[in-house]
Amino acid sequence: RVIYAGCGTSFLDTAALGHNIGGDLDGVVEYVGFANHNLGVGYMALVGGGLTYGLGDDVQLDAAIYFGLSDDADDFSARVGVSFRI
Repeated sequence: RVIYAGCGTSFLDTAALGHNIGGDLDGVVEYVGFANHNLGVGYMALVGGGLTYGLGDDVQLDAAIYFGLSDDADDFSARVGVSFRI
């Protein structure tokens, strides 16, 4: 969803706890906050959890779900991705 198409600033704060489930599979729980300035939306707070799976020393797959804690955050979101080191 596009909230504001102009210029502004966001500051991100996060806290996460992770634990190895077995082998290359890890679980994580996370708090994420976005402090927005001049973007037409207030503070967005989310909490969620997910899994990461290492495909080697430099690549991992990620999947997570998040639940909004503040009025300006989406009620629910899901994400998948690939992270790699260059």
